[in-house]
Amino acid sequence: MNFLSFFSIPLDSVLLTIGDGCPLLEDIEFKGAFLVTDIGFTYLLKSHPKIKRFLVDNSPQLYLSTIQALNGLEFLTSLSLVNCSLLDDKGFFLSFFQTRKNSKLNKINNLALFSLCPKRLNELSFSDCSLITDQGILKLIEEKIIHSEITSLDLSGCPLLTNLILQQISLVGKKIQVFFSF
Repeated sequence: MNFLSFFSIPLDSVLLTIGDGCPLLEDIEFKGAFLVTDIGFTYLLKSHPKIKRFLVDNSPQLYLSTIQALNGLEFLTSLSLVNCSLLDDKGFFLSFFQTRKNSKLNKINNLALFSLCPKRLNELSFSDCSLITDQGILKLIEEKIIHSEITSLDLSGCPLLTNLILQQISLVGKKIQVFFSF
């Protein structure tokens, strides 16, 4: 089995079992995974380093450990974290980016910074993540999108974002499909 899709309410224990029993898993989709914690997500990601798609919708307990585990997924092409209410600039970006040493940016404690882990990543969604701000997405654009394979970015339903994001993406100089709403 290389595809896993949950449309019910999985628990951490289910993910631990799947992590042990499905060694070829490459595609993971969760909808309504509001009872799964970082323990389950992290175990599943770390036990399947060849994951290509990781899609999570409505998971309020997904946070730092899960994001850090994403750093090891070099084959990841699609990442969708929809309505993950704990994701913010500090949690997401500090964990999912590698900071530069001796950088002025390291002094900013709520941002992050340098490279979004997988080079192959081409679809990225933070739809309905209500705590992500312009500051974090601007860093993402500046440090990663310009130098990456990202062709689709979904920021719809992120109430703290402004049209400044669209202005900056238009300056990137490459075609990127952006989903954005105010």
